[in-house]
Amino acid sequence: MRRLFLRLVVDNVAPASLADAKVAIEALPERPRDVPTQSIETVPDDCLRSLLLRLKAADVNMLRNRVVHKDAYRPRLDEAKRAHNEALEILGGLTARLRLG
Repeated sequence: MRRLFLRLVVDNVAPASLADAKVAIEALPERPRDVPTQSIETVPDDCLRSLLLRLKAADVNMLRNRVVHKDAYRPRLDEAKRAHNEALEILGGLTARLRLG
């Protein structure tokens, strides 16, 4: 999902109508390829570019996998707080910058 989101934002996919959205959804790849950092660096909006680079670099998924899968890992409080704060900053920033509701 992260790769798909990054690809859509970097490619400036923003359907203006329901019909446009249908076409965009049907064109989504089943397994999107990684978005190179160089592609993200071409985003002209400095704030958005910074948030997208942070999203690409975020590693909360690795912590999640250690917790949910066979490792039965229990993160320390500082690890959990760091992951939570990072997610709030990135997702809150993207929500505001992209005017998502």
